[in-house]
Amino acid sequence: MRRVSFLIACLLALGMLALMVTEVNAATVGVFSIYEYVGLGVAGRVSSLGYSTILWTNPSMITPECLAGVDVLYVLTGSAASLAGRASVIESYVAGGGGLIVEQANVEGPVAILPPGLGISVNSRSYDDLNVQITPAGLTHPITAGLAASDLSGNMDKVLLVDVAPAYSILAVGASDPNLVAIAAATYGNGRVVFETGNSHPSSLRPGSDAYLSQLIDWAAAPAATEQVVSIDIKPGDDVNSINLTSKGVVPVAVLTTPEFDAMTLDPSTVLFAEAAPVRWRVEDIDCDGDTDMLFHFRTQSLNLTRESSEASLVGSTYDGQSIRGTDSVNIVPPKE
Repeated sequence: MRRVSFLIACLLALGMLALMVTEVNAATVGVFSIYEYVGLGVAGRVSSLGYSTILWTNPSMITPECLAGVDVLYVLTGSAASLAGRASVIESYVAGGGGLIVEQANVEGPVAILPPGLGISVNSRSYDDLNVQITPAGLTHPITAGLAASDLSGNMDKVLLVDVAPAYSILAVGASDPNLVAIAAATYGNGRVVFETGNSHPSSLRPGSDAYLSQLIDWAAAPAATEQVVSIDIKPGDDVNSINLTSKGVVPVAVLTTPEFDAMTLDPSTVLFAEAAPVRWRVEDIDCDGDTDMLFHFRTQSLNLTRESSEASLVGSTYDGQSIRGTDSVNIVPPKE
């Protein structure tokens, strides 16, 4: 974990030493809130779980030097918008291996501090139902695995599934409306990002259990795993992989199960091929070797390819957060005259 001595030096320079607990073997969490009473409540709760904790209440404190001393930046309810001017600092921090947790933005519109490609927009600050349910992806993800829905924090912002970037794994949704996202997690560079609509303050209507909070912090604090290379087959059965970019059809791409990778662990909601999300997918033994592969279809005109492209890549994440990438050759054919 990051060196506590560096963190103390940073805080002394700011004239604010707010380190509450020092645990050599635990992650160091930088808690940020523009509301001091909210920050103190959550920082105290995080500290009670054995994490080294520092409370920041002013955006000017979010500097590269101070972030270098923490494993996770935990942005509390209603505080994300105040850090809009620090977005590039936070992006660099996450890309370099830091963890970012953003809870209940409490402001309608895009959440300003999420890294590029991981956009989320809040549809409404009102909520119809606090209750949540764990998704199939959430059943195996380290943040929510082994927990009950009642362990999670409540759903307090209305975030529609269509307003969440496809790179996220959706771990929990509204109990009465699965189109409302409650918890989403993704990797970015060497770091990890979690967004939740809940509120972890002890006085919250549904703050979530200590087990949930610990698993949330532990996952965010761990550097993202290096990208695993997987085998893909663009247009199975076509050795040339010809693509006419003006076609109104779809391009099939198979992710193959091999001794090194089980395609069934891939979260389809995170898959992108040439920067396009799939329109559908199914499970099938594509290469007839007796195991199960996944076959995705992508709209041809959504692919970010040019006439000069000679290969294309599929990226995504497994249900437990492992990033994957597979590349195959393509032959871009000229449009018909």
